Amino acid sequence: PAGILGAMKSDIATGLALPLQDFIDLISYGDYLFAASLLPASLLINRFSPGSLGWISILLCAIGLGIRGIAPNSATFLAGFVTSNMGWALAVPLVGQIARNRLDTKTFITATTTVFVLGQGTQALSLMVVDFIGHSISWRTLYLFSFLLIILPTFLVWKFVKPSSTFKSG
Repeated sequence: PAGILGAMKSDIATGLALPLQDFIDLISYGDYLFAASLLPASLLINRFSPGSLGWISILLCAIGLGIRGIAPNSATFLAGFVTSNMGWALAVPLVGQIARNRLDTKTFITATTTVFVLGQGTQALSLMVVDFIGHSISWRTLYLFSFLLIILPTFLVWKFVKPSSTFKSG
């Protein structure tokens, strides 16, 4: 957790009126909740279609980023962090089911590792770039832009892209 938010973690902690160590602990608590939510999230795949879970997952991730961007305090920031992580928790079993039905094991491991590393790495890199360019963009703005950059393309894909074949849940 100390490295996940890049060079901006002290600015985020200051913006939330928290000591840096308390902020790092807050992120750790969010990660523990994420880990605890993986099993219940994976059970939802039996109740809903993969398509529904996919849209819910993306929506939760985006909403969590938006909440973090407007968070006035640590509790709200944690709520945004947990909301985003709930979206990731839904995505993990969903990706697993799709991979089981569509990919061989080696391709699945390579693809999911790449996606998750790039996702977390992009967030950390973005925060470091913001720090590097002299704080001309605040960490709040970065989270709000991330929210918008997820919501708009997701809506466009949902509206205009239709599956070429029926996906069988199994």
